[in-house]
Amino acid sequence: MDILKGLNNMQSLAVTTTEGPLLILAGAGSGKTRTIIHRIAYILDSGLARPYEILALTFTNKAAQEMKNRIESFGIDYISDMWMGTFHSICVRILRRYAEYVGFDRSFTIYDDKDSEKVIKDCLAEMNISDKVISAKLAASVISKAKNSYISPEEFAQENNDTITSRHLSGIYKLYSEKLRESNAMDFDDLLFHTVTLLRTSDEALLYYQRRFKYVLVDEYQDTNPLQYEMTALIASGWGNLCVCGDDDQSIYSWRGADIQNILNFEEDFPNAQVIRLEQNYRSTRTILDAANSVIANNKGRKGKNLWTENERGEKIKIIATNRDLEEAEVIAAEILALRNSGISEDDIAVLYRMNSQSRNIEEGLSRKGINYRLVGSMSFYSRAEIKDIMAYLRLSLNPKDTVAFARAITKPKRGVGNVAMEKLSEYAQFKGYSIVEASLDAGNIPGIRSAVKESLIEFGKLISDIKILSDGKAPLPEIIKKAIYESGYMKMLKEENKEDSEGRIDNLGELLNAAEDFYKLSDDTTLEGYLEYVSLRDELESKEEEGTRTPQVSLMTLHHAKGLEYNYVFMAGMENGIFPLTRAQSEQSEMEEERRLCYVGMTRARKRLFMTYAKTRRVYNEFRNQEPSVYIDEIPEEYVNFVNLVKDERVIPNRPQRDYTAGGRLYAAKKEYTEPVRPAKPSSSKIKSGSFAPGDKVQHPAFGIGTVVSSVVQGGDSIITIAFAGVGIKKIMQGSVELKRM
Repeated sequence: MDILKGLNNMQSLAVTTTEGPLLILAGAGSGKTRTIIHRIAYILDSGLARPYEILALTFTNKAAQEMKNRIESFGIDYISDMWMGTFHSICVRILRRYAEYVGFDRSFTIYDDKDSEKVIKDCLAEMNISDKVISAKLAASVISKAKNSYISPEEFAQENNDTITSRHLSGIYKLYSEKLRESNAMDFDDLLFHTVTLLRTSDEALLYYQRRFKYVLVDEYQDTNPLQYEMTALIASGWGNLCVCGDDDQSIYSWRGADIQNILNFEEDFPNAQVIRLEQNYRSTRTILDAANSVIANNKGRKGKNLWTENERGEKIKIIATNRDLEEAEVIAAEILALRNSGISEDDIAVLYRMNSQSRNIEEGLSRKGINYRLVGSMSFYSRAEIKDIMAYLRLSLNPKDTVAFARAITKPKRGVGNVAMEKLSEYAQFKGYSIVEASLDAGNIPGIRSAVKESLIEFGKLISDIKILSDGKAPLPEIIKKAIYESGYMKMLKEENKEDSEGRIDNLGELLNAAEDFYKLSDDTTLEGYLEYVSLRDELESKEEEGTRTPQVSLMTLHHAKGLEYNYVFMAGMENGIFPLTRAQSEQSEMEEERRLCYVGMTRARKRLFMTYAKTRRVYNEFRNQEPSVYIDEIPEEYVNFVNLVKDERVIPNRPQRDYTAGGRLYAAKKEYTEPVRPAKPSSSKIKSGSFAPGDKVQHPAFGIGTVVSSVVQGGDSIITIAFAGVGIKKIMQGSVELKRM
């Protein structure tokens, strides 16, 4: 088997350089994932290590699974023994083995952001701190930053005691940590924090993993934070074979703790390290690549590389100046419609923007043209309220100390258990040394609680115990979840409340059972514990689309969500100073450089064609503002640009200085390549039947999905239909502008 077949010279060198510290500096579209996969396969095929002696750390479960599948395609056995996964999932595996060493039981629960926020709100209430003084979100952000910098509550208190606010935050951090321990729970930051603590304090644990893992690999190394850096360095220091792969020019996550210095200082941190640059790009045209190189070259904080490609020259980047943000959306829709009419699928097209708030105009512009789209990065399936409610029952069955899960489950559906009863239940549990579930089962002996509430608590405790019995008895996962859905009364509650979104929520619970069935059939670990870990750790962007029912869709997303993706045709909207780069970034060089890296990421998502758009006037916080083209546009050499100026009037807003409308300071020929966007002609009144859609009718909109008609009136020769869409809200739609299907 020729592992090196199909690799270029630098990729082959990265694959075969197996010993010692190695930095693979991989440019956008340079075959980074392919190189890592072949490297692991080469190590295994050469007998340098067995699968269980390799630790490979990624940032998404999707990436880890793809790598495993492709390594298996080489015919190498026992790949399932290899530890390959996200930092958080690997930390969970380590902590399940050594949880007692850091003061937890092995059955600890993993709290998500909302769970953590609930605990912090409890801390604020207990400390009599108003949410207006310190919000739960602010406290959560401060605590998260402290943990990712490996600062304990005690250390934080010592460093932050000069103001009332800082002392409050110190107290919240301390109390929050205590409550997590009492509930035998960890948040996502704790998974890393406690793993590093374990490796720092336990020679037994550290030596075990140092001896076990001969080779440690880290993907997307530019995105690692201080804790991930230390965890990696500690484990790899045994054999010294640490390979990291990443691109300093794509480091765009400093706001969530990523430290670009980890990759910039690699050779200093690991003496005798080798650096191999992957600079051949297989994705983009030469024009797109040369333009992106020109932009990123303006950054000073980078290691330096120059991407090149054997691909064709390709078309110039089309930069379009428009009068208004609304016109910008119309222009994008018109360009996409032209692409679609030329035979290009919507699946090959993406619209990228700096801020989520930019999507509204774009969505409406696409809807008016009847163009299907999907929002990437919107609320994931497992984040929906009804799913989290059922998960609370399941979590509680495994960890009866989980007070957050208890507080959620006991009120869904309502059982008459109010704040007073909850306080008395908690006090009784602490007095007896019981878990919250054990206290519920013994509610008959708790004074001060009404008899009806006692019965509800006992019944609830029995349900949780029954779920636990099913789980311990290795019952099929769907059977366990079905018990939680039906015997809790949750399904009955949804059917009886008959709200606008009840039907959709019921369908979601049905899909939850489908998902559990798939997991039960396909996963190696079919236990309830394994499923809850999977749900807690799965990536937000991962979603399963219904086979056979999906239509092509344009992808709409922020530039941050576009990282790791690629499309044939890419639009970058809102290329204006104050939007991209953000206003707050323009006074700090480090932030401007990160914004520039984000621009570089967006440009290099495009394979064939790249479009950039901006508006002369934009409405921000309901105020119209004159805008200027982004400084990053000025950094693209003119030879790579086809500029289209649709700006009619330089005096869009009075009493403001006039300026020649240029792309980054260069005045281009104001040559229009197409006329004003054509709006759909209104159908004649003879084609419209008054009341063709009646209140209560179910209809399907190509973008908003299924909704219920609220009203329908004839106006100006067309029908204006008001429709309520679940998860979207109420929309007024002109019937002649879009196809509505009666359900």
